[in-house]
Amino acid sequence: MAMGGTDYIQRCGGALINEEYVLTAAHCFARRGHYIKNLSIHSMFNVLWPSSYDVALLRIGPPVKFNETDIARPISTFSGWGMTMEGGKKSDILREIHVPILPFSQCNNLQHYAGRVHLPSMICA
Repeated sequence: MAMGGTDYIQRCGGALINEEYVLTAAHCFARRGHYIKNLSIHSMFNVLWPSSYDVALLRIGPPVKFNETDIARPISTFSGWGMTMEGGKKSDILREIHVPILPFSQCNNLQHYAGRVHLPSMICA
């Protein structure tokens, strides 16, 4: 998904969930306007704490026309242009990874995130 501006830099990604709706991150729309039919940001999203409830639903138009090609993808595929290491710089290319979703009890043990993944809006992977 390319987000406007004069530089035409790709800023945010999204998942097409049907002919008219794209699921994306709320922080992509917290501070700038975009030309779309409708934008719904999670009511509990807070730009001051952007890792919580960071989800938005876009209604686009005209509707996308799907073809007959069936693409089976793992449920837990993540992609983005974010940092590739703690405190590092953002990636210049779109990155993608396939990982299993973990239960919070396993995710929050000392070996993984040591209790830091605790919000109901977070996914542990």
